[in-house]
Amino acid sequence: MTALLSINFVAFFVFLLILKYWIDFQRNKGIGKYIRKEGPSSHFQKSGTPVMGGIVFILAVFPFLFFKETFFISLSTILFGLLGLIDDLKLMENKDYGIRPLRKILLSFIITLILYVFSPHDYKIYWGSHLIIDSSILYIFLFFIILIAVPNAINLTDGLDGLAGGTSLITLIFLFIYSFHFKKIALEISLMITALLAFLWFNSHPAEIFMGDVGAFALGGFIASLSVVNKVELLLIFLGGIFLIESLSVFIQVFFYKWKKRRIFLMSPIHHHFELKGWKETKIVWRFYIVHLLIIIGGLVLWYWI
Repeated sequence: MTALLSINFVAFFVFLLILKYWIDFQRNKGIGKYIRKEGPSSHFQKSGTPVMGGIVFILAVFPFLFFKETFFISLSTILFGLLGLIDDLKLMENKDYGIRPLRKILLSFIITLILYVFSPHDYKIYWGSHLIIDSSILYIFLFFIILIAVPNAINLTDGLDGLAGGTSLITLIFLFIYSFHFKKIALEISLMITALLAFLWFNSHPAEIFMGDVGAFALGGFIASLSVVNKVELLLIFLGGIFLIESLSVFIQVFFYKWKKRRIFLMSPIHHHFELKGWKETKIVWRFYIVHLLIIIGGLVLWYWI
């Protein structure tokens, strides 16, 4: 335990220094966030804020790529992180868009196909200690849904200062507790938590740096692969509570607009709806933290008692 704390204590300051250098480098080079005109007008003041702070998430898992127990988790994080990095770079180049949505889904599918080769191939699906399904076909379907959906869901959540980072932090704390008896996996999660804390140091409102797609996709790959390794795929519905809500808000908005030609929310994802309702950014973020935590606690009660 002492060694674990020491490693993370040192890592925290290393990540802080890396991020501080990365922020200063981008400011000196005039690199910064491009704010789309379709977003809330209050976000225009964030234009020019340094981006791609999520690179530290890839750095946090890279050493674990060389261990059997953590190879799949690290590979998932790095591959999805690289997809996000390409998206960030294309957005900086094109200004108005990065990788097109359908192409991004296709690339996510290809990455998931690669990851499936290196996955544990345990086709059992559990709810708590109960075996629910033992079917390779159903499990592969679930595997692809999780690995494709979670990175994209966290990317949708990443719209306010500290929102995606803070909710991911809450999720990872619970996964750390659940994985504590797996020493290398627990160490990898603890270092990701440390990287997140260092990132949030600079990402707290008003943000000095954004995680970018590289960070959102890396976190998504990390959390999704952890759920597979720990056999808590169904619990991920609750562990990713806010991510699911954000994704559903986009789906509902698009569906109703195409069907009825009207919008359910003032803007989606749903955090923008509350912004346009007049809620302060920090109020939205903290209330989403609370909702996320309550969903997770509720899910854990169901997981262990039903």
